[in-house]
Amino acid sequence: MKGPLDRPGLVLEDLWLAFGRKTAVKGVTAWCGVGVSAVVGPNGSGKSCLLRMAAGIVRPTRGRVFWLGVDAAGDPFFLKDALGYLPQRPVPYPDMTPRQFLSHMATLKAIPRHLAGARRDHLLAELGLARVADVPAHRLSHGQRARLGLAQALLNDPYLLILDEPTSGQAPESRLDILALIRRLAETRVVVMATNELSDVDVDRDRLLCLEEGRLVFQGPAADLVDRARVSGGARRAEVCLAEAYLRLRRSLATAGKKRPEPA
Repeated sequence: MKGPLDRPGLVLEDLWLAFGRKTAVKGVTAWCGVGVSAVVGPNGSGKSCLLRMAAGIVRPTRGRVFWLGVDAAGDPFFLKDALGYLPQRPVPYPDMTPRQFLSHMATLKAIPRHLAGARRDHLLAELGLARVADVPAHRLSHGQRARLGLAQALLNDPYLLILDEPTSGQAPESRLDILALIRRLAETRVVVMATNELSDVDVDRDRLLCLEEGRLVFQGPAADLVDRARVSGGARRAEVCLAEAYLRLRRSLATAGKKRPEPA
């Protein structure tokens, strides 16, 4: 039987992250393969902290990150060369235009000049930014700046995408376009996506990583969580949506927490 490090993709092994006396992530072990792994949880549950550790932005207090079986701490460039990362609040240089910003990021990512221009222009068109390509970033809307952040994450045609709330602040049409793009990319890539919108999750295709107070309380196909709710509630699957299944999971955790005895 294969161990976790033999599985192709991203492996998070017993990750902890503490800031002084506060522990934001508590012993998360997870695997993310080709397709979308959606990280969900309430605000403050540790989603962004987990993604920042997975991307090598923040060093874990304890635990390890493996990419294709290679320890990211021992060989960080092996991970970074494959990575496209979108932070929760991308902040492009305010006086740069999208065209200038993506050209600058292509240089930082060491993308050959003869490829960088075509890649930049393709992403500007793909993400609906061609009409504002020469407008300074400080004059862009929140949604446009977020799409510009996604464009820089895709510049190097990464095999591993770590996206922190890629649909946040988007108009409905733009949100659907971004999700469609992510689905296409996920057919051949590993995509880890944090979201506050359960409607961003494809129940039939995506894996879920559910966080609660820094702990991983569920991981597996989203359909499995729906099936679990269906069985426990005696309902047919068609009558249980993902939002209801997730709500039942959180209620069960809250009930279990109330029954837990207080420490002596």
